[in-house]
This record gives sequence, C-alpha cells and structure tokens, in this order.
Amino acid sequence: MVASVVVNDAGQPICVQAFFADITERKKAEIALQDSEARFRELFNRMSSGVAVYKAVDNGGDFMFLDFNPAAERIEKISKQDILGKRVSVVFPGVKEFGIFKVFQRVRQTSQPEYFPQNIYKDEKDSGSWRENWVFKLGADEVVAIYNDITERKRAEEKLQAAYAQETRLRQHLEEEAQNRIRFIDVLAHELKGPLTPMLTSSGILREILPPDSGSRLQRLTDNIFNGTNLLNSRLDELLEVARYARGAVNLNKELTDTRQFIEQVVSRYTPAIARRNQELIVELAEDIPVVSLDRSRLEQVLVNLLSNASKYSPEGCRILLTVGRRDGHLLISVKDEGIGICPEDQPILFQPYQRVGQEQHKTQGLGLGLTVVKSIIEAHGGKIWVTSKLGQGSTFSFTIPLK
Repeated sequence: MVASVVVNDAGQPICVQAFFADITERKKAEIALQDSEARFRELFNRMSSGVAVYKAVDNGGDFMFLDFNPAAERIEKISKQDILGKRVSVVFPGVKEFGIFKVFQRVRQTSQPEYFPQNIYKDEKDSGSWRENWVFKLGADEVVAIYNDITERKRAEEKLQAAYAQETRLRQHLEEEAQNRIRFIDVLAHELKGPLTPMLTSSGILREILPPDSGSRLQRLTDNIFNGTNLLNSRLDELLEVARYARGAVNLNKELTDTRQFIEQVVSRYTPAIARRNQELIVELAEDIPVVSLDRSRLEQVLVNLLSNASKYSPEGCRILLTVGRRDGHLLISVKDEGIGICPEDQPILFQPYQRVGQEQHKTQGLGLGLTVVKSIIEAHGGKIWVTSKLGQGSTFSFTIPLK
C-alpha cells in the first residue's frame, strides 16, 4: 500500500489517500524463486563435476569468472575467491591452445550447447591434465561450463592400451614360436620317415623269410627291429598328423553317411580288441539317428581312439558304453568307461599336445597326442568335444558333429 496526505490551497492537510494492491501472487513467485535459487545453489555446491560460470568481456574477446563451485576448486586446486572477477586467459594461460575458448564464443553467439570432447590442458603450471566439458549459455553474455577431470581415467586407459599392445606382441611371438615348432616337427618327422621306411620294409621281409617257429636269435632280433621301427613309425605319423592340423593343411573328405551303419561297422571291427580284455562294449543307438556329412576315415579314427582309451584305462571285466543320438541340431556321440577317472585339475589340459595325465596311476606308451588329434578332427568338422569325469568313477568323452 502507498499512502499520501492531501492538503488544501492553504497547505493544510485535509485527508489521507491510499493506493493498495493484492501482491499475494507476486510474493509467492518471489518466495518460489528464492527457494529455487537455494535448491540450485545446493546442487551447484554438491555436484561432483566442476562448474564454472563466465561473463563475456571485450565483446567476447575474453571471459571473466562469475562463479566457481567446490568441485571445480578441487579439480583445479585453486580457491574460488582467488579467481572471481579475473579473466580466464589470466587464470588459465593455456586456455586458447586448449581449444575450449572458441567453444565459449560460439555458445555465446549461437545459444546452442556444445560438448567439448576429451582433451589435454597444459600451461607453465600444469604439465598435462585431461578434461571433458559441456558448455551452455545462461544469460545474454554468460556461459557455464560443466566439466570433469579424467586424467586418472586416461592414464588407466593408456596403461591398459600399453598392456594390450604388449600382450598382442607376446601373443604374436608365441604364435610364431608355435609355428616354428610345428615346422621343425614336420621337417624332422619327414626326415626320420625316409630312412625308417626301408628299415620297416626290410625287417618285415626278414620276418617272412625266417621260419615263424624257429625261436632263433636272428628271429628275435628281427622281431625287435620290426616292432621298434613299426612303433617309431606310428609315433612319427602322430607327429605329422598334429603338424598338419596345426598348419590347417588337412582337407576333410566329407560324404553323406548313414550314421547307424557307420557306427555298426566301426563297432564290429573294434569289438574283438575289447573282448580280448574280457570287457563288454554296449551300444545304444537312438531311433532318429540322421544321415550326416562327415569324413568317415577321420571319424573312425576318433571313435577308435576313444574306445581304445576307454578299454586301456578300465579294468578287465568292465563295461564300455557307446551312445549315439542327436541334440540341438547336432549328432551327439559319447563313450563312457568304468575306469580310473581323471582328476579335475588334469581335465583342462587333457586335449593339449604331449600331456599324459594320471601317469602315476596307469603307465602307458605314446606321446600324448591322441586326444589332440581327436580334438582337431572334431573341430575341423565344426563340432566340439569335452569330458566329464570323477576319480575312481570312470570318464565320459562326448563330441558333437553339426547335422548341416
């Protein structure tokens, strides 16, 4: 309300006149604004990101600090009171080279917010710190920057990238070493097979010439030569097989195969070997076994290896179970034995070359390449192989072959 005294011509007061208005809405608006400003200030002070408010001076030629939140003080390691009213180019002499200065000018002119991506700031006091900024316009000549110090993150990224690069170099070196070993094995095996072939042939001919029941010393020596060269030839074949798969030099001769008939043929050929150890081979074939495209000789090699291992590592008189079915668009074949089993720590390395697990329980001959070759054959067909086993409770080797 506004009131005033009314006087007559003689200057004597004759009445009081008042003008008043209902200002309830205006007061509510003022209170709301004050409350909003208080909430804004609370947010401003509590933000983890740095916030700096600038006012353009020299028609945008420079900017002056109007406000600075605690997070910005922490990031920049300077006090708000030391910079308010000062020019940005004075407080941060490297700001123009940093690139954000032009962003301030554009936002002031266009009123369009901009993101200033990760960049490194340097000056005579700062040897290098990383920032990322979001810049907005406030008033006619005011802009605000919300930013974060990402120096530690960038350093961590750089360390991670350096570690990744080192790991890549190491992996390449290991791959080169592996290929060199494969080439060495390949060349060595071929060189050894050259002189071995006539030895194997000659000792075989000598065995045929000598009377089988003579029991002579010459016959025993001939048998030793033949058996030794034959064993060495088998080991060299294993090495060459591994080398071929490692080089990717094996081409599968796939053909559509009646799986049931194929399994029955393999079983009939291998059953006598199992029977010699008084073991029983049980075969369970699902009714819906499909026709599958596979390399018959290679897959027979897989089955014979798995059945041989099952028999070798199982006691006499036990049962070996071969099951064939389908699962999730794959042919599924499993060989289960009642043998010594495989401890959990040995299972991850079972399919790696030259690994002989459980030797302290069961002594066997060989280079430990059989399962490596088996795995390579299955993977060349696009399938997978795995084992489930417990010590003293036998093992089950299972593999899949895609139906298509």
